[in-house]
Amino acid sequence: MRLFDTHTHLYDSAFDEDRAAVIRSAKNEGVCLFMLPNEDSSSLNALWHTHSAYPDCTLCAIGLHPTSVKAQWEEEMDLIEKEIRQKKAHIAAIGEIGLDLYWDDSYKKEQCAALARQIELSIEFDLPVILHVRKAFEEIFQLLDQYPKNKLRGVFHCFDGSESDLTRILSFPGMMIGVNGIVTFKRNTELRQLVGRIPLDRILLETDAPYLAPEPERGKRNESAYIVNTLKVAAQCLKVDESALAEVTYRNALSLFRATQYIDI
Repeated sequence: MRLFDTHTHLYDSAFDEDRAAVIRSAKNEGVCLFMLPNEDSSSLNALWHTHSAYPDCTLCAIGLHPTSVKAQWEEEMDLIEKEIRQKKAHIAAIGEIGLDLYWDDSYKKEQCAALARQIELSIEFDLPVILHVRKAFEEIFQLLDQYPKNKLRGVFHCFDGSESDLTRILSFPGMMIGVNGIVTFKRNTELRQLVGRIPLDRILLETDAPYLAPEPERGKRNESAYIVNTLKVAAQCLKVDESALAEVTYRNALSLFRATQYIDI
């Protein structure tokens, strides 16, 4: 069984003491590949250091996380754009980018401007986007609708939207849906129903480690190895075999990130 954790912050300081052991544990569960999405300029060194230590199993995404968009966002965005342009041959996606209006919407205008700038970079370099959307589905759809649908591809990371949100995402032929540990939470019955409606060729599995550990590990530091818990519940929702879902999501990720060199891993 092969798995691709399409969203994990393995470079985070939460793993500084045992990163190698965490990766070994994940590989023992069948996780072959790890996508590392950036957060802002402060995380770039850690991200590249982790990738250089594990080049055969990690892929990198560079972007400015919406919660890192503050008053001086343009200066920060300049640093991120410079990194993207300098390292474009070594990145597989633009991310983690998006809109987050859950805790604070005072920088909504700035978040939208930063997201638009990064979407334009993704189109320029023909790279997928890794989208973080929290309490902002309507706003992000309004922004995405300004671009030709055939120019947009990526993944809605940590999907927790409504049925109408799911329908709108699926109207973008190049967009996939990232399913992680929140689908295992007992209160999320509606989300499990929606996951059961995701076409098999549009679903990815992820952890968002070290955050959002799935049941029965909830409350612990999340790890890529725990993706098997999400796989189990997602397979139940979709009424498919776990091994089959692991393989299809692995291949979906390779296709999205154009990482077909890993097809035989």
